[in-house]
Amino acid sequence: MFLSPMSRIGSGMAAISLYGGLLLFSGFLLYDTQHVVRRAEQYPAPGTVAFDSRHLGMQTRLPPFDPINK
Repeated sequence: MFLSPMSRIGSGMAAISLYGGLLLFSGFLLYDTQHVVRRAEQYPAPGTVAFDSRHLGMQTRLPPFDPINK
């Protein structure tokens, strides 16, 4: 910053910058944590197979590569 942190205005601006950044960081951290929790709650249970149409389509079109057992 351009103001000296020893002056009244400079120390006030430094405090606003410091605590404002801390508040903003805490908000983003809370948002990301809630996003991770929501994704974990929606994750399928163990033992269930998710439908993967892209992988299924590749299996039906391409034979497996096996040069030894042709």
